[in-house]
Amino acid sequence: MTGFVTAGAKALAMLCLTIVLALPAQAQTVLVLNSNDDSLSVLSLSERREIERRRIGRGPHHLTRHPGTGEVIVGNTTGNELVFLDGATGKELRRMANIPDPYQIGFSPDGKWMVLTCNRLHWVDIYDAATLQRVARVPARSIPSHIAFDRASSQTFITLQDTNLVMAVDLASHTVLWQTRVGAAPAGIVMTPDDRHLLVGNMGGETVSVIDWRTGRVTQEIRTGKGAHNLFLTPEGDEVLVTNRVAGTITRLDWRTLQVIGDIRASGWPDDVEFSPDRTQLWVTSRVAKRVQVIDRHSQAVVGEISVGRSPHGIYIHQP
Repeated sequence: MTGFVTAGAKALAMLCLTIVLALPAQAQTVLVLNSNDDSLSVLSLSERREIERRRIGRGPHHLTRHPGTGEVIVGNTTGNELVFLDGATGKELRRMANIPDPYQIGFSPDGKWMVLTCNRLHWVDIYDAATLQRVARVPARSIPSHIAFDRASSQTFITLQDTNLVMAVDLASHTVLWQTRVGAAPAGIVMTPDDRHLLVGNMGGETVSVIDWRTGRVTQEIRTGKGAHNLFLTPEGDEVLVTNRVAGTITRLDWRTLQVIGDIRASGWPDDVEFSPDRTQLWVTSRVAKRVQVIDRHSQAVVGEISVGRSPHGIYIHQP
């Protein structure tokens, strides 16, 4: 009986492999939101060119992958809606109306909560991620922007651009735990992988603020470059990249030592960053240049530029 089961399993495995190899290879895609054109650019990863551009809705800024369904969710801020896409193709799947001003979208690490910052309406909405039903609305002082979470998914942290503050919200009680002052016009925010520090880009200056989130105190300022805007953890988990809009650079930051490693040139107001599936390239939206730059991570040289729409902002690369 054991020999029969083993032989049958081998045959089934070979059949499955044959079917997979017979399927046509699916092109890897890159999705880019053009905020001032109300459009979505679909790019070919391998050919480094735009293959489609279509209207997505009013005021698209950020997008992220739903951890449960795998759908890519776009927030149309002035259109007051969420658009759900197939990340592999960019094909629209459905829309969710009557979502006020969804600027930034974040999911807690445990997948339980979806948090939306409502930039022009000055509040933060908390949703049940499974049902997409709103469970709380938390007032926020002037331009809530970017989102981070602690590892335990107990708190979310929001930058408030117009008041130079970061606030912490308890996700269970929906109450504000603290607010602390950082640099001018804080934007991007990320939790270090050891769950120790929050790092905040101060877009109105040239520093990243380091916050001990358990006490709400700023413990250090790191100089990166003018217009320090957004922060991204590398796939290897060893560095945080900081896009400095005005300086036209991307700073490599060692999050363990909180020391700057070096800078990568990226012109045209670098904003959001994605990594190619093989981790060898950075794909960077250039807000004022109407293009996406492709940067080789080893040589740190620009190896491609792709024209897109006006004010390209959020970017997503499908990981097959």
